[in-house]
Amino acid sequence: MSRPAVSILGFGVYLATGGLLLLLMPQETCSLLHLRPPGDTMWVRLSGMFFLDLAFYCIQAALTDQRTFIRWSVKTRPLSIIFLVAFVAGGLENPSILIFGVIDLLATLWTVLALRTPCEQAVAPGGPR
Repeated sequence: MSRPAVSILGFGVYLATGGLLLLLMPQETCSLLHLRPPGDTMWVRLSGMFFLDLAFYCIQAALTDQRTFIRWSVKTRPLSIIFLVAFVAGGLENPSILIFGVIDLLATLWTVLALRTPCEQAVAPGGPR
């Protein structure tokens, strides 16, 4: 698996974990993260489902080394920190939510750096021949 594929796989696993937690345990997840408790958990669960959709796309892109998708992802993933900062500045959420924006930003940086490294030579199982 190429370096960019590994980075998007890691991001996909991160999204899948968050998606499952929001889908299955929204109250507990928000409480654990010191976020405002959801009033109507249906919207939080729906967000978890969308996280799982995105996770599936990222994992599939990693498994099939879809460089185009991986490049597309680095254009939008850093935007989450901007929105999260706006939510905190507007008093809509606690500052603890910013950790997710930082994680998204660092994961994007990992992908960008991985895309800039020269493509690795494909090596057959068992080493070079």
